[in-house]
Amino acid sequence: MTRYKFSQDRKHTIWTRTHFTIDAPTQAEAIAKAATLVGQDVEDAEAEDERISIEESETLYDTMDEIPVEDNDGNSTIDIIFDNGDDLADNVTGAVWDYWWKESDDEVLESITGLRRSDFDPADGCRAFTKACEEWWNKHSDLEKIEIWMQQTAAAQRYCPHCGRRLSGSHVGDYAFQCKYCDEDFYSSEVLTSPSARPSDLTE
Repeated sequence: MTRYKFSQDRKHTIWTRTHFTIDAPTQAEAIAKAATLVGQDVEDAEAEDERISIEESETLYDTMDEIPVEDNDGNSTIDIIFDNGDDLADNVTGAVWDYWWKESDDEVLESITGLRRSDFDPADGCRAFTKACEEWWNKHSDLEKIEIWMQQTAAAQRYCPHCGRRLSGSHVGDYAFQCKYCDEDFYSSEVLTSPSARPSDLTE
């Protein structure tokens, strides 16, 4: 069994407290000066005014509250991150493989599912094709979805050794990648990790 590392980022509101002194002729003058700092970071004020001296700072952990998504402009407040820094899930878009599927274009969906958009009635804006692809995806378990996502993500960074075009994941035997232009499948050891040296010959 292998141990894999992840991390969880959570966004919170929290108070910090900075203790400082003010040199002044009277307590009233010190109070007046301190009150003016309500609109300024006291650390910035210290750099500008030699009468101010910071003693120490502390984080008031008992004031820590999680930030709801709606209070964060709709952005995520909890992220799960793989050890290499890749995002895996958050509390807005969900799992990255499901988000990737929803954002995939028809060409990618056709390649993965084997369905063809041209086989569906175009009069409904291809909603039937989209629905069929969604049903295909939802029939798979999370582990199967992750395998498809990982394979396709890897394929997006691999190129055909013949024509140099970007590859898709293969569903044939033990092959890892497929070039739909050359109609040929490849093992991982056979493909390129960068595009062809003849970009003028390529068309996406």
